Amino acid sequence: MPAAPENPVLSHPRNFLILEIDPSEDFADYNIDGALITNPTFMHIETALKIAEYGIPMFIEKPLVRI
Repeated sequence: MPAAPENPVLSHPRNFLILEIDPSEDFADYNIDGALITNPTFMHIETALKIAEYGIPMFIEKPLVRI
């Protein structure tokens, strides 16, 4: 039986570190490559605007507004 191929994610040469950062913190203190916004929906806009000020790419998990 042939060996299973290497998992390309696990064998990626770059290490990823996931941090939970309070939106009230200064993001300039961190070397952030991207952000996942997973806080409660009512906080998304405030958090996204702050992240955008630093030019950080982001993914917002939930809707931006509730209708």
